[in-house]
Amino acid sequence: MKIILIIISLLATTFYTQALIFRLPPKGQDVIGQMQYITSNSTDTLANLAMEYDAGRDAVRALNPNFNPDNYLPANIPVVIPTKYILPDYPRTGIVVNISEMRLYYYPPGRNVVMTYPIGIGKPGHMTPLGSTYVTHKMKDPTWTPPQSIRDYNKKKGIILPRVIRGGPDNPLGRRVIYLGFPQYLIHATNFPQSIGSRGSFGCMRMMEKNIEQLFPYVGDKTHVQIVEEPYKAGWSNGQLYLEIHKPLNENRFKLQERLKPVLETLMKLSFEHHVTIDWDKVNVAVQNQLGIPTMVSESDTDSTAYHVVAAKPKWPTNTMLCQLSGNC
Repeated sequence: MKIILIIISLLATTFYTQALIFRLPPKGQDVIGQMQYITSNSTDTLANLAMEYDAGRDAVRALNPNFNPDNYLPANIPVVIPTKYILPDYPRTGIVVNISEMRLYYYPPGRNVVMTYPIGIGKPGHMTPLGSTYVTHKMKDPTWTPPQSIRDYNKKKGIILPRVIRGGPDNPLGRRVIYLGFPQYLIHATNFPQSIGSRGSFGCMRMMEKNIEQLFPYVGDKTHVQIVEEPYKAGWSNGQLYLEIHKPLNENRFKLQERLKPVLETLMKLSFEHHVTIDWDKVNVAVQNQLGIPTMVSESDTDSTAYHVVAAKPKWPTNTMLCQLSGNC
């Protein structure tokens, strides 16, 4: 595979290099990574490329919608790999999981880096729980006792699960597990890596074996874990405003207005602080496309028009869908 562009800031000797590890941006900066553009081999599938580049199955599929993720790609076609992110708007400490983007961020204590990995999350009807918790303990080659609900679900599909599954390569929990304060909800590896970056679990957070193997030594007991659902993120980086819009999960697709307005207010606040004009047409396109990648939404440096925030009651431009969302045109 020929890499046309790949710029990833990897921490060198003390970490492996197979996952996405970035130096933290300076205070007040929010964007990490770069998009990658590659050309395919005839033996590639989008699903396999997602695993190879730690990008997540659904995230890669959203940017390359013309191909089935499990089918072989034609040779020498361009493929876009999303490895650029706005950091979640939460303290940069411990583990932050954003189920909307199906991604985990870990901030190792004492190191100016963030380690980030795609995850699989709960399927519809088995939502991964939200909230604040912590790591209780870790285990290699765990024994798994499937809950009755999972045994019943599999039985309907003609699969009879044993009451106890011993540790090893065939264990659905994989070779490593991070246990949380949420009973029965784990961060674990999986023997079905194709599900990473999609909704396939019963609420647990699945990771690829290579990734949890990397993460495992650095996460200690009592590490804080924040699980959030943030489909919309705003940020500032290198003189530009960015907006990252993910497709809301089905359970919450009707909460678009409620969740989008605070992020747009953050965008307006950043524009005021940095004296940069928002291009509302770009914002509108980003909201409509929901591609899940940071999109630059500030106007060019040559535009001298100042944008002022009306903090108490912001009004969106009337020629965008944001006007209808806010009900405050």
